[in-house]
Amino acid sequence: MKWIVLAVWLIVGYFFARWFVNSFLDDRKWADTNKEAGAGTLLILTIVGPAMGFVMLMHLAIYYVMHYTGPTIKRLYGVK
Repeated sequence: MKWIVLAVWLIVGYFFARWFVNSFLDDRKWADTNKEAGAGTLLILTIVGPAMGFVMLMHLAIYYVMHYTGPTIKRLYGVK
């Protein structure tokens, strides 16, 4: 069972690394060094990618709640 979990984790990490490098980074380069992501970075992104993806989804959810329901929540508590 733990091998299946590990395999799924690495597969999700692989797809996260592909998405992060090809869609998230500008021209596949880091903004501060202007260098492309290397092999070591891709391996690290594959290993920690699912955790990074979860954190990014949590930030997106918090942004959505704060941006779109903030006025409603304030009205519920009587804050003007």
